[in-house]
Amino acid sequence: MKMMKTAIVTASVLASASIFAQSAGVNADASAQVNVQQGGLVSGVANTVKNTAHTVGKTAKHAGHVAADTTVKATKKTTGKVTELSSKAATGTKHLATEAATGTKNLATEAAVGTKNFATKTATGTKNLATEAAVGTKNLATKAATGTKNLAVEAKADTKASVDAVKTKFAEKQADKKEFTAEKQADAQAHVDAVKTRVAQNQAEQKEFVADTKADAQAQLNAAQPAHSINANTGVNVGVNVAPVGINASVNADAQASTQKAEKKSWIKGLFGTN
Repeated sequence: MKMMKTAIVTASVLASASIFAQSAGVNADASAQVNVQQGGLVSGVANTVKNTAHTVGKTAKHAGHVAADTTVKATKKTTGKVTELSSKAATGTKHLATEAATGTKNLATEAAVGTKNFATKTATGTKNLATEAAVGTKNLATKAATGTKNLAVEAKADTKASVDAVKTKFAEKQADKKEFTAEKQADAQAHVDAVKTRVAQNQAEQKEFVADTKADAQAQLNAAQPAHSINANTGVNVGVNVAPVGINASVNADAQASTQKAEKKSWIKGLFGTN
């Protein structure tokens, strides 16, 4: 719009200049003729001046026509240029508006596509995250289960080891107990055997003592019998010799009782291992 106003003002100025030039040419020609006719100067000079004025007038007139043509052409050219520029400006504005609208549309489309892609990526990322979380949870659960299983296996192994240790300890105790029992039994058996040996020895000693006692008593009895026989045959001292026979019988009885007591005492000593 500003360019159009400038073009119109320029055309008006050029048109005024052409009109002024034509008027100046006519005025110059007329003034030359009037001055020559009214002056009454020398005809040569007058003609020269006249011709010069006429030439100047024609030249000015021609210049006015040229200026007018130039003004018209300039006006047309300017108007056309302005129109062309205006058209181009309008077209450019239209194109700019179209491009702006297209750009806005493209921008909106790209924004929508970008938003869609972003939403898709976000959804995919969320899905992947959920998948990874699920996989991670599964792996964690698997590891936990494996760890629990391993822990149970280790606990079972530890328990078995503890049980085995207890069994081994119990077996050792049993072995020690058996050994102790065997030793005690051996000691007891040895003691019993010693008692039996002692009893046997005592019995042998008792038998020997009894035999010796009996032998002594029998010897005493045998020694007393010849004297009794002699006294009986001679009839002398019969009463005197009776007492020794009773004494011998009493001695034999006492010897036998002493032998029985000694045997019992010896048997008791042998049983308890005392002398």
